Amino acid sequence: MVQRSLQKPSIGFLIAAVVILIGSFLPWAKVPASALAGQGFLVPFSFPGLQLSISVNAWNGYINLMGLELPNWLVVLSAAGIAAMRWGKQSGAWDVADSWLMGLAIYNVIVSIWVFFAAVAGGSVGIGLVVTIGANAWMLVTLFRQMSAIKRQQPLEASAESPQF
Repeated sequence: MVQRSLQKPSIGFLIAAVVILIGSFLPWAKVPASALAGQGFLVPFSFPGLQLSISVNAWNGYINLMGLELPNWLVVLSAAGIAAMRWGKQSGAWDVADSWLMGLAIYNVIVSIWVFFAAVAGGSVGIGLVVTIGANAWMLVTLFRQMSAIKRQQPLEASAESPQF
C-alpha cells in the first residue's frame, strides 16, 4: 500500500505551490502605522478616530534575520522549487536529494511562522498568511511521511552482505 502512494504523481505539491502563489497576493498582515512610527516610518499626519495601517503580503514584506533581510517572496519561489523538484524526482527526470526538499520546506514553515508571530505582535494576521502556513505545513508533513515510508521499505545493508545459512 505504501508503494502505491509513492507512485502517484506529485500533483499535490503542485496544488500546494499554486495555493501558496494565490496566498502571496492576499494580505499576510495588517500593521498599524502607530506601531511603525518608532522604526523609521514617518506618519505625516493623524486625525482623531482615523487610523492608518499598512497591508503586507509576500511581495512587499520581508523578515529581518540578524541584519539579513529575506523577502517574503522567497517562500513562493521555494514552494515552486519544491513542486518542480518533487515532480522531476517522481518522473525520473531529476534525482534530487530529499534533504533539499526538506530543507526548503522547513525554511518555508519557519519564515511563515516568523511572519505570523511578527504580525500578531504588531498588528493582525491576514488570510494569505494562514493559507500559506497551511500549504507549507502540508508540504512538510507529506515530505516527512514519504521519506519515512521509503526508509521503512529499504532492507538493511548489513543483512544483504551477510551470508545466509
